[in-house]
Amino acid sequence: MLYFMIYIEVVSVLENMEALAPGSTFVKWFVRPVRRVITLQLKHLFEDGTMI
Repeated sequence: MLYFMIYIEVVSVLENMEALAPGSTFVKWFVRPVRRVITLQLKHLFEDGTMI
């Protein structure tokens, strides 16, 4: 249960960071890919063209 709560908070923080600065280089190259990997959105990892 504790792991699930930590997971929810981590995903929430990453989503908030992405919402605050969607055009940031840090968001494009770190936050967005990490969030997509940990939320199992692997098919969308390379979708927006920010990663080659």
